[in-house]
Formats: sequence, C-alpha cells, structure tokens
Amino acid sequence: MDVILASHSGFCFGVEKAVNRTTEEVDAIRAGMHPVYSLGPVIHNQQVVEALEKKGLTIINDVNEALEGTVIIRSHGVAKDIYDQLESKGLSIVDTTCPFVKKIQTIVQARHQLGETIVIVGNSEHPEVVGINGWCQNQGIIISDESDLDKIPTEGTLCVVAQTTLPVQLFE
Repeated sequence: MDVILASHSGFCFGVEKAVNRTTEEVDAIRAGMHPVYSLGPVIHNQQVVEALEKKGLTIINDVNEALEGTVIIRSHGVAKDIYDQLESKGLSIVDTTCPFVKKIQTIVQARHQLGETIVIVGNSEHPEVVGINGWCQNQGIIISDESDLDKIPTEGTLCVVAQTTLPVQLFE
C-alpha cells in the first residue's frame, strides 16, 4: 500500500503556536517545579494532549482548580471573565488563543459595547463559541443551523461572526 502525505497537512499556525508555547511553558515550569495547568485541552488532539500531560501539564476545567502556578489559555480562547478570575487569584497566564479567535473576541467586545446585537454562527457547545460569547457578556445569539435563524432580530445593527472552524457552507 502506498501512503501519500498531503502537501498541506499538520496543524494550522494557531494550533502549532499553542502546542509549541505550551511545550515551552511545561518544560520551563517543570524545571522550577511550579504547576502548569491548561484550562481545558489546549487543542482537539488527544495524542498531543496526552503527551503534554506526560510532560507535566495538568488539564483543569475550572479556574478554582488552580491554586498556584501558571494557567495556559487554550487555543480556542476563553471568556473575558476567566482572565479576570485568573488575575484575581494571582496566577500567571500564558495565552495561546489562536490569533483569528482573538480577533473575533476583540470585534465582539467592541461591537457589543456599541450596543450592536452579536450573532455567533457555530456550535453552541464548542469552547471557541462559548469563549467568544463571553466577550459580549454571554448575550450573543448563537446560530447552529437554519432552525435558529428566527432568533435573529429584524431591527437594530447586527455584528455577525463565525466559529473559525465552521464549514463555509454552513455559514452561507
């Protein structure tokens, strides 16, 4: 059997950045024996996550599970209030949010502050969508499929954003 590797295979640059930065942080922190956590899996790749855990990364699901050390913000990003909680606990933060996701978070926050209605097209359970919604005080209207379209108001100004991994066909 012939195995042909696609010319465009591997991680996108955002995921590669998150994995590399997390690896650097785990190696450095482990040497100093400080705990390093990831708030949820850094990426959606179980083998990579397990390899990072073997190096010393601890996956947590709640900010309160980290008592000291460093918390990695996963590539999917998190809501604004998570940063506030981590800072108030005096924890070090290493933000590996994908730059594309970070841009959406910034847009959503600014447009929400202008009073626009935020519409997020994507999977309402996906950590990226949950995080984006947290930049507009969880007031975004999440559209997962055509049946959700009636949630969109017909008046006022809308700011429509999409989950970065959303298929173009679904968005259209």
